Amino acid sequence: MEYRTLGEEKVSLLGFGCMRFPVKKGKIDEEPSRRMLERALEAGVTYFDTAWPYHDGKSEAFVGSVLSGFDRSRYQLATKLPVWLVHSREDARSFVEKQLANLRTDYRAPRKTRLVFLGALVNPYRIYTYIKVDL
Repeated sequence: MEYRTLGEEKVSLLGFGCMRFPVKKGKIDEEPSRRMLERALEAGVTYFDTAWPYHDGKSEAFVGSVLSGFDRSRYQLATKLPVWLVHSREDARSFVEKQLANLRTDYRAPRKTRLVFLGALVNPYRIYTYIKVDL
């Protein structure tokens, strides 16, 4: 695996997107999806990306349940706040806390910071905006 330095972080050049896990009867098929995440870690992937709406809101919790079995210093997590549901600073704070609980962590990538990716998707150009949220 090749790595790049992002700030003080060593991040794998290849990341793992958690938007399209295998499904069975409309839900994440946990066994093959778990094996995919574990294999990615074994192969040296350190960057995992998920979001609140992926798999009808279940991706963050599933990713958190699998990755919580590994040393947190081995990987970086990124997720996106559902900005279409955020109408105030308190809404943002509430969602961030829920997402951290879903992911079973108290911080996101880059490690040991409170950087939250707020994805404002604008079709068809997929424009994302990023801001830092102080908790």
